[in-house]
Amino acid sequence: MKNLVVLASLAIVCASCDSVEPVVEEPQQYIVVKRAWAPGERAATISQIESTGALAFFSPFASTIFSDPDSVREAQLNPAWVAAAPASTAGLMFSLARFADNWTMAGIRLESYNDSQVPPDTLIWTGLFFFNPSNTDQRGFIIRGGAGTTFGPTNVSNASFEASGNRTGAGGGEVDLGSGAEWSAGGPTIPNRNTFEVASQTYGAGSTISTGPWLGGTQSGGTMAGRAKRVVFNLVPLSGPGVASFEIDLDFRGGIQAMRIVCNFPTPCTTNVPLLREPLPALLTRGTSAR
Repeated sequence: MKNLVVLASLAIVCASCDSVEPVVEEPQQYIVVKRAWAPGERAATISQIESTGALAFFSPFASTIFSDPDSVREAQLNPAWVAAAPASTAGLMFSLARFADNWTMAGIRLESYNDSQVPPDTLIWTGLFFFNPSNTDQRGFIIRGGAGTTFGPTNVSNASFEASGNRTGAGGGEVDLGSGAEWSAGGPTIPNRNTFEVASQTYGAGSTISTGPWLGGTQSGGTMAGRAKRVVFNLVPLSGPGVASFEIDLDFRGGIQAMRIVCNFPTPCTTNVPLLREPLPALLTRGTSAR
């Protein structure tokens, strides 16, 4: 009888408890797949990037980024993804998103250690760069500044990122050099949205950089894995014609081609040019030899 009373009491208590539902993430719009290069495709991709500056100031390192002679990683539309209802997108136009499944992308990690000042200055940027291979004037990036080389979901906000001297937090941008339109990354701080994260990075042995802003530093190719979750891009007023706003929603936990640059200044790296301290998204015009 005593046991029955205890069980009845527990039932009454549990009936008043709040149920805890498991958190189920929505499938992201794009996922990364690995495929073999088509004949001549790798050489053509490297040549296109080097000649057009499609990856901004990392364009001269295209052969390091795409060093795998057998395969490439690319984004494809996720078959499990379902477009949000128009009423819930708050004007963000998925159907007109600039990033698409045929765009070329790469991960970038830049480590700059400046011992020529007191105290020494350390800057580490980790980013996702992308461009339209059918029109290299259309290019963008999402980048994070901080001490760590892997990090959890970080809110993307150009206002906060630039206020820190591009040192902490995350920012990004996209441009269309043909029309002059610019989009600045930065949306609301909402759980599971408008965030950038990198879970892992793997690189091979480094080789010495013989030219450019990180002369004497080292470069190495590898892979980067993470996610860009519904990162908001807004058109910069008066910059040019274009979609008012859109989102980039990419799951690249399967890994994408990437590169790492390490510059210990003043030795052995003899030039230390922290280009990413400039305003965003104007950085995307860097390395554009055609303009």
